[in-house]
Amino acid sequence: MKRSNLEYTDGIENEIMLDFRDKKLIEKRMLAKIIRSGFSPRKPMAWVRSVSTVKPFYVTESVASGEGRNGFVSGSEGFSTKMVLPKELKGPGASATEQNPEILFASGYATCFLAAVYAAAAKLKIQIPKDTTVTCKTGLGSIVSNGSGFGLVVDITGKFPGLDAAKGKAIVDLAHNEICPYSKATRNNIEVNVSATN
Repeated sequence: MKRSNLEYTDGIENEIMLDFRDKKLIEKRMLAKIIRSGFSPRKPMAWVRSVSTVKPFYVTESVASGEGRNGFVSGSEGFSTKMVLPKELKGPGASATEQNPEILFASGYATCFLAAVYAAAAKLKIQIPKDTTVTCKTGLGSIVSNGSGFGLVVDITGKFPGLDAAKGKAIVDLAHNEICPYSKATRNNIEVNVSATN
């Protein structure tokens, strides 16, 4: 039995007339497509991600106290620093003795990514310069699409003095896509842009 005013659009088929059975069939297909894309119908607005199982061989911890971004952080192996707001958030700004979470994040990511660069170069059998560096620029700002509140954006640049540009790009791509744990942790969560220069 036809339902004369029933229309359906899924982005591929354009506003076709359907009977009740056809509508149910397409709804099932649409649900399967949504699930394949990562959306969980059982958890509204929750995205299904494949989570790796990790058996740690090294564990460290840090304890934050005070008022978070205006407080202190201390690590289990002797590290400690005062935390302050950046000037952009009406704080005094970081210094040699006062840091913020973005500086610590950028430092950790840059260090880890450089190690991944060396591993990637070895895997590709490319000799990289001894003065190779990785710069990790981390920005904190307001989310303007696909969410709300604050978020991070990261730009990573590998610098390979004297190395062919295509080789440098191949190294950073391999480091980012397959090796660096920070890249794996941030993938599909925040915007990370990776490039190479000589």
